[in-house]
Amino acid sequence: MDGVRQTGFGPEAEFSIPQPYAYLASLRVLLEEKIEGPSAKEIFLTGGPREQISAAERCAQWLARFHAVAPRWGAVVEVSKELSDIRHWTDVLVRLEEPVAGKAGRLCRGLIAASPALGPVEFCAGHGSYIPEHVFLVNGRTVTIDLDDYDVGDPTRDVAWFLVGLERVARNHLGSLDALEAAADVFLRTYASCGRSEVLARLPFYVAEQYLHGAKRDARNKPPGWPDKVEVMLDRGLRALDKAPYQRVHVADAP
Repeated sequence: MDGVRQTGFGPEAEFSIPQPYAYLASLRVLLEEKIEGPSAKEIFLTGGPREQISAAERCAQWLARFHAVAPRWGAVVEVSKELSDIRHWTDVLVRLEEPVAGKAGRLCRGLIAASPALGPVEFCAGHGSYIPEHVFLVNGRTVTIDLDDYDVGDPTRDVAWFLVGLERVARNHLGSLDALEAAADVFLRTYASCGRSEVLARLPFYVAEQYLHGAKRDARNKPPGWPDKVEVMLDRGLRALDKAPYQRVHVADAP
C-alpha cells in the first residue's frame, strides 16, 4: 500500500487509497486510514442521474489511473490461471440440476475455446475485486479500499469485475440487472477514453468469466430465489461470449 501511495495515490490526491499507518506483524493486523463518506454503491442506489453518472466517471478514472501508474508487484495472473478458476467454478455448478448444469458446462467450454483468441496485452497492476462497494467518493477524493487481491494481469479483468458487480448491485437492490445500465455505459466509455480502449475487444471473455463466477457465488451462498439467479448469470455469460451485452460499445465508438 505504501508503494501504491508513493506512485500518486496519497491522501491529498484526487485518486487515492486508504493511507497505511502501521503493520503489526506479530498480530498480522494492518492499521490504515478510515474512509468516511458514501461508497459508489450507495450513490448508485440513492443518488440522482447526475450523481450516478459522476460516480461512474470517477470510478472509471480511478481504475484507469491505477492501471497506468501503480507498481507491478505480486503474482502474475496468466490466462491459464483464469482457466483453472473457470474449471473450478464449473465443477460446483455441474453438480446442480438441469438446465443449470448444462449451461455451466457450455459456458466453461465456450470460455476455454475463446481464450486463445485473446492475444497478447500489456499487463498492469490489478486490484482483484474492483466493485462499487470498494470505491468511496469523499470531498472530491476517489478512494478505493480492499487491496488484498493485488496482483499483475490483464486490465480487462478489473473492468469486468466492476461492470458485473454493478449489475449485481442493481439486481439485489433495484430488482433488475439492467437498472444501472446507463451508469455502466458511462463507466466503460470513460475508462476507454482514458487510453485503454484495447480492453473493449477483450471484454466479452472477462465479463462472461465474471458471470460464471457470480453464478458459482449464488449457488454457494443460496440467496432467496438462487436457482433462477444462477441460471440468469449463466445465460448472461453465454450471451457475453457472443458480445451481446456490449455490442453497443466498440473501440471506434470510444471518445
